[in-house]
Amino acid sequence: MRIIPVIDIKDGQAVHAVAGKREAYRPVKSRLTTSSDPVDLAKAYRDRLGLGELYVADLDAIGGMPPAVKLYGELADLGLKVMVDTGIQDSSSLEPMGSVPVDAWIVGLETVSGPEGLAGVVEAVGADRAIFSLDMRDRQPVGRLEGWGSRDAMGIARQALGLGVNRMILIDLAQVGMGRGTGTEELARALLVLAPKLELLAGGGVRSLEDLEELRSISVAGALLATVLHNGRVGREAIRSLA
Repeated sequence: MRIIPVIDIKDGQAVHAVAGKREAYRPVKSRLTTSSDPVDLAKAYRDRLGLGELYVADLDAIGGMPPAVKLYGELADLGLKVMVDTGIQDSSSLEPMGSVPVDAWIVGLETVSGPEGLAGVVEAVGADRAIFSLDMRDRQPVGRLEGWGSRDAMGIARQALGLGVNRMILIDLAQVGMGRGTGTEELARALLVLAPKLELLAGGGVRSLEDLEELRSISVAGALLATVLHNGRVGREAIRSLA
């Protein structure tokens, strides 16, 4: 199972995400680096933990500000495979990005205009470069749900699969940074029974190596981590044991 470190960016700084309450996020404090500069943190993930992928949530762009395109390029120049969430609504949201060399674009349920918007992004960038994030809060889907055929998480996931999605994230925003587990294990099991070839990533609230081992036992392909990397509960040896 892959470990994918997370950087949440707000006002140009890496911030600590807690329970999805973005207005309260503060610059990150980490054992890995004394800096809250996103590039410095990405280097620490690479050099101190040996990680080669990166999930970037551009909170400013998600909130309606211009995306930090230059920063995405700088992170990719570190040799990392970068996936970026900029609050994509539909394929037109990709136009300001130009030819940024990122590995994948996150299409979050929280911001996408609906199934048509998701389908348009998948068509524009290809299924291998579009990752649908099934965003939830307290296990309930969040976003513009009117256009979906279901308000149930599994129903929305089924519809996304039908639109050509083959990479998906499960995240409960209420769990992020809270250290009480992802809360999405049951849904992950059901999804991987339905679609065994789905590349499924999970994150938000991972507490320990034991949580990660449980996700691996379900055949989750990767875990998104931040807090347990910053506080040292999951270190380089633990990461190696999951490979």
